[in-house]
Amino acid sequence: ILSNANEPRLKYLARAINILADCDSAIFCPGWTMAAGCNVEYAACKLYYIPTFQIDKTKDKLVNLKG
Repeated sequence: ILSNANEPRLKYLARAINILADCDSAIFCPGWTMAAGCNVEYAACKLYYIPTFQIDKTKDKLVNLKG
């Protein structure tokens, strides 16, 4: 039986979503849009009305991700 190479990633993503369920907001690091897991987390935030922010290194502050 071949193992699924993505299984560990899916387990980590499941844990992240479980933790996200208890959060008041989520903060995403620069480059998050290039990571599949971060995109899933962002989609979950939008579906369940969890406020999202991104770190803006140029201004050294958080920016509200509206969308």
